[in-house]
Amino acid sequence: MRLAAFIRANIESISVEWERFAATLVPAEEFSASVLRDSIVELLTEIAADMDEDQTAEEQHEKSEAHPDRSNFTKGAVVRHALDRIQMGLSARQFISEFRALRATVIRLWQRDSLEHERASLNDMIRFNEAIDQVLVPYRPLADPLG
Repeated sequence: MRLAAFIRANIESISVEWERFAATLVPAEEFSASVLRDSIVELLTEIAADMDEDQTAEEQHEKSEAHPDRSNFTKGAVVRHALDRIQMGLSARQFISEFRALRATVIRLWQRDSLEHERASLNDMIRFNEAIDQVLVPYRPLADPLG
């Protein structure tokens, strides 16, 4: 199964695992499962839509170098999620660790689900990683006080 389709078909199981990790980042009294749950469906849907879009080799190269103007994730669910997490008191490092956990969760679940990894599957994984990296581009200066 292509990764974008897998993400759409497994949003619930991905959400459960990501929510479990996110809950470890802030004190229980400040954690709002509804905040994460509301945004994760939109966020994953946006990522899957981005992965379905055709891209040139030049666009792929620009994304790999974290050009913020190439990002489809500078508005919408990502921004709402970021603002919600800031209101909850998450640091930039904690916010970024959420997306690292999301990346690991999706790839682990997809790999477990997939019996055969063809060339398209490898390309899907690259596109997913690019999408997560693009989500984080606007927040990179927040996490790197020296950069």
